[in-house]
Amino acid sequence: MVRESRRPGQRVGAGSAGVVVVNGRGVPQDYAPAQQWWEKGVLQGNPPAQVHLGWLYELRQGVSQNNVRACMWFNLAGANGDNNGVEHRNALTKRMTPAQMAETQKLAREWNPKTAINT
Repeated sequence: MVRESRRPGQRVGAGSAGVVVVNGRGVPQDYAPAQQWWEKGVLQGNPPAQVHLGWLYELRQGVSQNNVRACMWFNLAGANGDNNGVEHRNALTKRMTPAQMAETQKLAREWNPKTAINT
């Protein structure tokens, strides 16, 4: 069992726990719990967790491959100052259609941490 290890005010605990699980460090490698930890990280305002969720969707790791959803997470991470999010978004957009890009932008604009994570 991985526990969230963070101090009050620190926003990296859930995101780090996801990395531990996805890499199988001391626990069985499993993408589903990693996704759950990264979703918690996203709700805590953790841009690296947004990048990790984008990676899951882009590379079809434990979820259905979805470039629009992946790019949305990369876009949000970049908007929150994460350079990895910017780099992943820029690389992914080269493989996307204008319609997919428009949907990505719409989802990113509408995303709200107070709503369900997959909406």
